[in-house]
Formats: sequence, structure tokens, C-alpha cells
Amino acid sequence: MFEEIPDNFAAWAYQLDRSDEADGYCDFVDQVEELMRKLQTAILAKKRKKAKVLRRELKHNIQSWPISLFLDVTEEQVEPMAEQLLSLLRMTRKSVSAEISLAAVTQALVILYEERLAAEYYQEGSDD
Repeated sequence: MFEEIPDNFAAWAYQLDRSDEADGYCDFVDQVEELMRKLQTAILAKKRKKAKVLRRELKHNIQSWPISLFLDVTEEQVEPMAEQLLSLLRMTRKSVSAEISLAAVTQALVILYEERLAAEYYQEGSDD
């Protein structure tokens, strides 16, 4: 009447939870990356007010970076990355040249790309 729970059920459930969390985490990183690209466009177009609004939104997102035990994304890992992103974001202020601002945005995009790659490892279909 009742079937036995397979031995690998816990591992399967854990992988599924981790995969779902990785999807959400990747979506968050994608949102931050999209905002960073919009900031890059605003800097190139010399739209200072738009850039200021985007910097504020980016700052809020970076300061509220999610932590995930399933993905091994701990405070110890997030804090330095967030500080680095915030530092790069500060380099995009209007008092800085466009070249420096664009270099800072490019470096931030590299960091986000690497974070996305690391999180993709945990998405469905990855092997431990």
C-alpha cells in the first residue's frame, strides 16, 4: 500500500530547493546587471538625473544583496563583493570623468558576470 521513500529522495529534494534558489539568485543578479547597463547608457548619454536615480536604486539593491545557504552565498562572501560594487558605484558620480565612470561600470559588470556564473552552477542540471 505504501511505497518506500527512495534512498536518494533527500538528495533530490535538496537539489531541487537549491536549483530553485539559484534561479531566484540569478534573477536578482540579472536585475542588478540590467540597472548597471542602464547606468552605463545614462553616463554615455550624459543624463545626470537618470544616472543619479539609477545609482540610488543600485545602491539599495547592492546593500540588500541576498544571502543563500543553499548556494554557499554567505555574509563573508557577500560583504566584500558588495563593498567592491559600492566602491565602483561611487566612482560613477558626476564629479568623475566619463572614462572613469565607464571603467567602474565595466568592472562592476565583470563582478556581476562572475557571480552569475557561480550561481548558474547550482541551477537544475548541474552535477555536484
